[in-house]
Amino acid sequence: MVKVNGDDRGGDSDVCEFRFADLRHSGNLTLIVTLNGGARGGCGTAYIVDRKLSGFEARQSPSSGSDADELDDVIQNVAGDGQLYLVFDDQLTDYQGAFCSSSWPVIYDWDGSNYTNLSGQPKFRPFYERQIKSLQQVEQEGYRNNPLFDPICERADIQKIQRFLGAPPDTGIADAIKWADSREFYKRAFAAGVLADIGTPEAIGYLHTLANDSDPRVVVSAQEDLQLIARNGRPTPALTLDYIEDEQRLQMPWWLVRPPPGNIHAPDQKWWARDGYPSKALCDAELDNAGDYAKCIPAPAF
Repeated sequence: MVKVNGDDRGGDSDVCEFRFADLRHSGNLTLIVTLNGGARGGCGTAYIVDRKLSGFEARQSPSSGSDADELDDVIQNVAGDGQLYLVFDDQLTDYQGAFCSSSWPVIYDWDGSNYTNLSGQPKFRPFYERQIKSLQQVEQEGYRNNPLFDPICERADIQKIQRFLGAPPDTGIADAIKWADSREFYKRAFAAGVLADIGTPEAIGYLHTLANDSDPRVVVSAQEDLQLIARNGRPTPALTLDYIEDEQRLQMPWWLVRPPPGNIHAPDQKWWARDGYPSKALCDAELDNAGDYAKCIPAPAF
């Protein structure tokens, strides 16, 4: 795994946790492994490795909020059908230090060619309904233990899942506006991610207001969300899992790279190489298909 991920490029060195599971529902086992992040810190990003006739095929978990602290949370029988699926959290709001961030679970299943986001299939609806009930219980217990408990993250998570299950698109906007008007900068920054996900004209209007906030941390969050919406519409989780390209393709002079999870401001040497190209023009031509915040850099930058 160190060789596959490129220790000299990313600093990954130690296996944290691994599991074999029949993720393709074929009887052949898939390896799911997390590596020590080295300079990126901690264990979290999951790698999915399948055996092919000519070698191995490796993919990595989505870049948005998908750190896998425990593989039991990643590999689950979410449909109650005896089959195992991959579950990765998709992040709604930026990480603000000790303050919580909002995320929701996205389900990936093998579709014959890739691990694809199939969360909208009817068989997964009971799983999401259970998620809502669990979050509501956390909120109720929080109030019982502390009258001043602020369930901002639980509330945002619940409302996101409700919207996903078919509730009105503006579900949760009253709370998001309240957070956007807060005196606390981290709540305003939090509100930016929620408003972007709601995506209605009213929500986008408040997001523009936050993009001119007095606190630069709020401005950065809101402006990044507006840029993402301008390019792709409202934020959406990854449709498929990204391949880890082989060494030969990464010996090219230009690399298409993506940021490490939750850190788009990391220096170039910490970004993850997705593919290599013989020229900048060919690399630039692939940017539209490469996902959020991808960019092309000279290989020597690593």
